[in-house]
Amino acid sequence: MKQRNINDDLIRVISVILVISIHTWGRPWQDNAWASAILLTIIYTCNTFFFMLSGKYNLRKEFNSPSDYLTYYKKKVPDILLPYVILSFILSGWNFYLQGLAESSGFGMFVKFAMKEFFSENSSTHLWFMFLLLGYLLSAPFLSKMLHAMSDKELGILFGIGLAWNIVYYYLFMDFWHSFSYGGWILTGWIMYFVGGHYIDRVTASGDRKVIMSFYIAGLIGFIVNVVASVLMAGSYFDPTGLAPAFMLFCAGAYVWFGRLPSIKNEIAVKVISFIAKHSFAIYLIQFHIANNITPKIVTLEAGVIAFVAGICVTFVLSLAAAFVIDLVLAPVKTGLKKLLRIC
Repeated sequence: MKQRNINDDLIRVISVILVISIHTWGRPWQDNAWASAILLTIIYTCNTFFFMLSGKYNLRKEFNSPSDYLTYYKKKVPDILLPYVILSFILSGWNFYLQGLAESSGFGMFVKFAMKEFFSENSSTHLWFMFLLLGYLLSAPFLSKMLHAMSDKELGILFGIGLAWNIVYYYLFMDFWHSFSYGGWILTGWIMYFVGGHYIDRVTASGDRKVIMSFYIAGLIGFIVNVVASVLMAGSYFDPTGLAPAFMLFCAGAYVWFGRLPSIKNEIAVKVISFIAKHSFAIYLIQFHIANNITPKIVTLEAGVIAFVAGICVTFVLSLAAAFVIDLVLAPVKTGLKKLLRIC
C-alpha cells in the first residue's frame, strides 16, 4: 500500500473546510468590502487546490502502451465515476423530495428528473466541477504524453504564454465587458489549474529555492492585486475567485507553500488528516446539501462569527460521517467492479 503524502492530504482537509465555508450562511464579514475581498480570495482557493492535486497525480503518470491507457481508465471508473453517479442520483432523490414531487410523481418522473440533474442541472450547483474534472480525467493520458515530451523550460514557456493569454483575455477585455473571440486557447479556463498541478510538481521537485521563492513572490503579488481590484473595481473585475490571472498566481503560490510545509510527525495528527483526506471526495459531493438543508436546523444562532463557525463545524462533522458511511457501503461495490473490469 502506497504511503500517503501528508502535505497533500493536509491540502485536501483544508480545502474541504474552505468549500464548506463557501456554502455556510451568514458570512460575518460581508458588509466590509476589504475583509470580504481578503477572505474570499483565501476561501476560494479550495476549488483550485482540488484541480491542482488532480492534475499532479493524474498527469505524472506516463502512458507508454495501450494497456497503460486501459489500466488508467479502469481505475477511474470505480474510484471516480461510480461514486459520482450514485451520489448524484441520491442527491437528486433528495431534491425530488424537497421540491414536493415525490408524492405526486411516479418512479418514471424521478428518473427523468435525476437524469436532467445529472447531465445539466449539476452544472449550476455545487457539482459543477465534476463536468470539468471528468473531461480532464478523460484527456489526462493524452495530455500526459504531450507534457512529458516537454522539457521543464518548454513547459515554463507554455505556461508563460498561457498566463499572458489569460491576462489579455480577462484584464483587457472581460473586465471592460467586451468579448474576446480568441479566448478559447489550450490554457484558458480551469484546465490551467489541472495542468498547473503537474507543472508545479515538475519545476519544484528539485527543491530549487529560487524557483520556489518565485512562486511565493508571484503569489503575494497576485493576492494584493486580486484584493485591491476586487474592492476598487467591484462589479467589473471578472471572476476574482476563479479565473482572474492574479487569483491564479495567488493559488499557485499558496499551493507551493502548503506543499513545502514541514511534514507532520505526530502519529495521531497524521492518522486524523489521512482519514479525512481519504473521504474528501465524498465530502465534496455531499456537503452542499447538508450545509443548506440540515445545518440551519441545528445551528439556530443569530448571524455572527459564532454562528458561522458553528455552521462550518456542524456541516463538517455531518459530511464526514455521511462520507464515511457512503464510502463504506460503496467499498464492496468498487471491489466487485474492479474485478469485473480486470476480467474485461
